[in-house]
Parts: sequence; C-alpha cells; structure tokens
Amino acid sequence: MSKIKTIGILTSGGDAPGMNAAIRAVTRAGIYNGFNIKGIYRGYDGLIKGEVKQFTTENVSGIITRGGTILKTARSKEFMTREGRQKAYETCQKEEIDALVVIGVMSDLKYSEQEIDLVPEMTLFLYTDGLTEAENAERELFGKQRIDNVITTFSGTPQQLVETMTAAVHQFVGDTEQSDDITMLAFRIRK
Repeated sequence: MSKIKTIGILTSGGDAPGMNAAIRAVTRAGIYNGFNIKGIYRGYDGLIKGEVKQFTTENVSGIITRGGTILKTARSKEFMTREGRQKAYETCQKEEIDALVVIGVMSDLKYSEQEIDLVPEMTLFLYTDGLTEAENAERELFGKQRIDNVITTFSGTPQQLVETMTAAVHQFVGDTEQSDDITMLAFRIRK
C-alpha cells in the first residue's frame, strides 16, 4: 500500500451542526501532520465532477460559527452507480487524492430497531459494509452468504473469528486493491 500524501474532505447528506468544525479540525490536523488537504465541494456529486480545491488553514479560518458546511452538500444518485463511482475514482487519481474523509449523515436512510436476548456463551459478530462489499478481480462481492458460511462452520474465540474472517476475505479478494474500510468486532457474552 502506498503512503498517504493527500487527503480529500467532502460533506455528504444533510447539513448538521459541527460539520464546519470537523472540516476545520481535519484540515488543520492534516496540514500540521504534513498532508496535502483538498476540499471537495457539493459532496459525492462534486467528487464526480471534479469540484476540488487545495485547502490551507486560511480556507477554514473563522468557519466554526457558520451554519451549514462551507463545502456544501448534494445528493448524488450517480455515485450509487458503478459508473459514478468510477468517475469519482478518476477524480481522486487526477487530483492525487490518496484518502477521503467523508463528514455527514444520510438522513433519508431507513433504520430498523431490533432487540435480541444475549445469552451466556453467545458470540456476537458486527461488521461494516466494507466486508460484504469487498470485491475480487472478477468484481464479485464477498457478500453475506460467505460471512454466514464462515460463521456457521467456526468454533473458537471471538478473536479467532475475526482472524478467520480476515483470512477468508483476503483469500477471496486476492491481490485486488481494497476499496473500502473493513471493520469487524466480535465478542462473547460471559456467564
């Protein structure tokens, strides 16, 4: 994996309190730590269209008390398509952006609430969509079925479950570059 030199910042979803403070914090901390910082205007739509500007500490001076987000936000149906994500990737390549910090919320997503009874010796396994959406060279997704296959055939500690799942996804993707973060957490309820 290459070293990160340039970080892009974008805001997505609806405006929310603290977005400008987060933009300022990422910009200042990034510059302090030797990174190039680029602001991406109008969310993922701006990333697709190349609305990118080099940021300095002057760009974020005095923004904490301002409402909304200085980067503006926009919904992007195009980003939900493979072609849209490809255009966004091409913008990152052109602008030499190695990493993205995305700040925001998706207020239109529907969330459901569920309750489960946790019983002694039960193992709970939580993961982000980076696991299900990990792609191999044929652009196939790792998917929920592969996760279920690992879990149903597994016996061991929670740490071993995370290690086994990590090995399974690495074997599946091979040398394909990772396109999303993968976060996993497993724990067992004690008696």
